[in-house]
Amino acid sequence: MLGRALKKVGVDEAQVYYTNALRCRPPIGEAPPRAAIEACRSRLLSEVDSAERKVIIVLGNSALRSVLNNYSLKITAERGKAWPAGRSVVVAAFHPAAVLRAFGEYPRFIADLRYAAGFLNGQKIREPGTTRWDLVTPKNIYRVIDVLSRQPYLGGDIETGGFDSYTDPALVLSVAWTKNRVAVFPLHHPLDVGRNLLEVHPWTGHSYWKEMKQFLECDAKWIWHNGKYDTEYFHTLGIDARVDEDTMLMHYTLNEQRGTHDLAQLGADYLGAPNWKDAMVEEAIAGGYIKKKSDSWAGIPPSIMYPYNARDADITYQLFFELRKEMTKPHPRYIGLPKLYEHLLIPASKFLQKVERRGMYVSTEYLDEADELYQARWESERYDILNVVEPLFDVLAYQKATGAGKIKGGVFNPGSPKQVLYVLRDVLGYRITDTQKETLEKLPKNDLVDALRQWKKTEKIIGTYIQGVQKRIAADGRIHSTYLIHGTVTGRLSSRNPNMQNVPRDPAIRNIFQAPPGHVLVEFDYSQVELRVLAVMADDEFLKGVYRDGRDLHDEVAAAVFPGWRKDTLIGKEQRIRAKFLNFGIAYGRGAKAIHEEFGMPFPDAQKMVREWFARAPQAAEFIEQTRRAPQEGRQLKTPFGRRRRFGLVTRDNLVPIQNEAINFPIQSTASDLTLLSAIRMQDQLVKRWGVHITNLVHDSILVEAPKDCNLEEMIAYVKSVMERLPQTILHTDLPFDVNASIGTGWGDFKG
Repeated sequence: MLGRALKKVGVDEAQVYYTNALRCRPPIGEAPPRAAIEACRSRLLSEVDSAERKVIIVLGNSALRSVLNNYSLKITAERGKAWPAGRSVVVAAFHPAAVLRAFGEYPRFIADLRYAAGFLNGQKIREPGTTRWDLVTPKNIYRVIDVLSRQPYLGGDIETGGFDSYTDPALVLSVAWTKNRVAVFPLHHPLDVGRNLLEVHPWTGHSYWKEMKQFLECDAKWIWHNGKYDTEYFHTLGIDARVDEDTMLMHYTLNEQRGTHDLAQLGADYLGAPNWKDAMVEEAIAGGYIKKKSDSWAGIPPSIMYPYNARDADITYQLFFELRKEMTKPHPRYIGLPKLYEHLLIPASKFLQKVERRGMYVSTEYLDEADELYQARWESERYDILNVVEPLFDVLAYQKATGAGKIKGGVFNPGSPKQVLYVLRDVLGYRITDTQKETLEKLPKNDLVDALRQWKKTEKIIGTYIQGVQKRIAADGRIHSTYLIHGTVTGRLSSRNPNMQNVPRDPAIRNIFQAPPGHVLVEFDYSQVELRVLAVMADDEFLKGVYRDGRDLHDEVAAAVFPGWRKDTLIGKEQRIRAKFLNFGIAYGRGAKAIHEEFGMPFPDAQKMVREWFARAPQAAEFIEQTRRAPQEGRQLKTPFGRRRRFGLVTRDNLVPIQNEAINFPIQSTASDLTLLSAIRMQDQLVKRWGVHITNLVHDSILVEAPKDCNLEEMIAYVKSVMERLPQTILHTDLPFDVNASIGTGWGDFKG
């Protein structure tokens, strides 16, 4: 893999000298101790010196620590960085074996090798420069605002005392106006929390709200990193702080992998910046201002907080120009990315900020009822587990096998991963190493596994949608979830605190979310949108014919794969469910194995169902097969919205799941973006004409809150027309995209 990676970045492997940091191998599963690295260090340095290379690439922790003689360094923090070493340059990268275990890191591995290769052609070490910052005071605030307002670009960043923009005050705002030059505006002073520059300045008693409003709404292009969060604080104060550019979203267009968009990481990758965040946290902990990184930063003094925040703004500003340069490269792999960013992602940021601000109204009465119901269900399901496990769990045998101490009450605890693992692995013989949800779902069905799955599901619902909602009800009686534009590789929105896109369909849970007095909820959802997208993308005559004629696809497939199928019989209804699972499973990359496991039907019968589906829709079959081959052929996949799916490292171990992701990506991503763009385009009109607010999006549906006395019929007709026309415009098709509307006072009581 290393040889191929070097070739990819233009390095002749024949001119590369390889060696090991250690000549002795540590015990399997154990990291090399410092003593081993030190024992080999003089030999390694002598060997490296004699090789006389311009570039030394240290792969992994042992090589990094040995060459730089610093045993506190970690490759996860230092990869992508370079250091001068005599006439050579040292560049850090992940060990190839680590990349094979975490193949999502392959793009960064290639980027680090490309950076290293650049030094062969006279490239200089990346250096972000030293941030110089000036404190804004009552004496200079007017002059500073005047100078900044006339700049073409401003890079902004705030720090808050917590992570809730509705309750946690912003402590400081830093604004970069050129490289390494930053103005720092105290907001809530860390040593005088509760007083606000925008209300009463902590030094003068004067309000600067009007001046700051003018400044934050000035004509300069504002650059933020995750600006949806940073600007929300100002919106709560009536200031229309804009997100003109967002470096987090820019990077998301270039790399859709989760966990790659952190500002400090991007600062290191693109600018060579040391990790200033960790340095600030260490200083704050050493000073006793916080105990750990996750503590509130409200008590960190300006002497530590302000330089850190200024660095954030400076890096954000510099990063924008680097990312823009990469996004606009004249190469097929980058064509369309600026359009995706400017016409979908930035508008989505503005739109979702309004959805978050509106939130969803919570009925405490229904919440209490759901709490009582689910606690009783949790206890009942726990009792079911105890009944099933009783003959399998011998306390003395368990203690002897695991060395466990006294067990409370001498009774099996289904909440103990150790006890559950013992029963499943040591007693029942399943070859597993943990009891995570994903592991349990792969096990064959039996009474214990089924009972554990159901109990864990109930426990999750209680934690997320009962206890979680109870904790998060704001002063306005609503839940304000956070939507993540960059949360998935497919481009589908995700949400957290709580996840409002995965709320169980159980009315007892959904009815926690109600329309406020005098309002109703209306849900608009596309009918079989992903299958319609597949029909258009594959240009499949069978699928297109079904939807043009208004026929029922599930009925059609049931009749095709089950000879003598009749809709009005009990077995016919069950067969229709299987046909429906097959239809949607095809679009998700699920095949015969999934059908076999879901319904317990013989595998050959499941294979026959899939073959007959593809025989009926040959163009869809060909489209799916071509998409499946993309990862092996090194092809990117692209949607009509310009989203990319890049697969990076493909191995025997990850090929099958990557192929399934490939099949699913263009269909799911396009369907989700049709919903998102529809919502963006009609949000302002809904508010202006009918006083209607969008309160949630769930992949292929839009939930709105409408006054009862508005013209509901007119509003519903408008929304359906927008949602139904948009796919035809974007996908250049006349295929109908039907939208259903349901109305109710509670989310769980909808009627069509």
